[in-house]
Amino acid sequence: MNELYGVDPAASAGAEELSTLIQKFGPSEGRFIVDFPGDWLTHAKAQLDSVPPMQRERALACLWRFRHALIDTDRRFHSSRSWAENAVTLKDFATGLIGPRGCSAGLMPIDQALYEFDALPDSRGDHVPRNPASYVKASWPLFAISPKVVLVDWYFRLRFRNAAGNIQPDQRRRKVLLELLKEARRLRKVTTLCLQVSGEHALVGDSEGSRFESDLRKIAEEAGSPDLVIEYGLMDEDDEAKQHARYLLGTGCGLHFDHGFDAPSDASRNHVHWLSATELRPLLKKFNLPDA
Repeated sequence: MNELYGVDPAASAGAEELSTLIQKFGPSEGRFIVDFPGDWLTHAKAQLDSVPPMQRERALACLWRFRHALIDTDRRFHSSRSWAENAVTLKDFATGLIGPRGCSAGLMPIDQALYEFDALPDSRGDHVPRNPASYVKASWPLFAISPKVVLVDWYFRLRFRNAAGNIQPDQRRRKVLLELLKEARRLRKVTTLCLQVSGEHALVGDSEGSRFESDLRKIAEEAGSPDLVIEYGLMDEDDEAKQHARYLLGTGCGLHFDHGFDAPSDASRNHVHWLSATELRPLLKKFNLPDA
């Protein structure tokens, strides 16, 4: 899940091959491309200059949708060297490197990536341990590409009423939120995090929400993100989102967390997968996020 590839923007031979290539990447596929060299899209568009207008327009439309597949990097690209020579700096964190047909050893030729069965393993989901580190590993690309992130979980809370009737902190979910906020700070893309929760669970003993808001601010400060806009909204009691499914949504992308954002101490696992476009669009519309 969440494989990151280095791809030579000049690897494809024409508009059709470029369109086929980029359809294999993006959040719904769980595969991403390093933006290397910077402004990868512009370099890829340059390969379309001599393509007939109709083919060019179709390829450009695919490229526009593909923008959410690009992940920034701080690795330097030296224009005096070839892409393959520069790509050596990506080997320590990229799953693979893709070059044109007949490329040098160490790179996967584009025809292999496009047409060989399982050349690019399925990356759309996984059953991950139910702990904060695993949730960060599953969701980091969403934080890397989304200025606004929405966490949707009817059962999310930061406090709960124990068997004795006393209100106490929910440390398991606090730890998950803290680590997600730390990841948002590390990637420096997210400016707003909105939690869509229920009053029934999130505001127990706190009908005005003042304690919940205070808890959110404190967790953001602990994560080193005091300037992050962190807010919440309440789902209606009859809201269709009052269901088992829990989500993390971003710009043109979303993840389904089958067991939500709890982190028990047992060995259970959480089924996490990237949403397809059909699954995603109504959720983005519902929670006011931009579509792909």
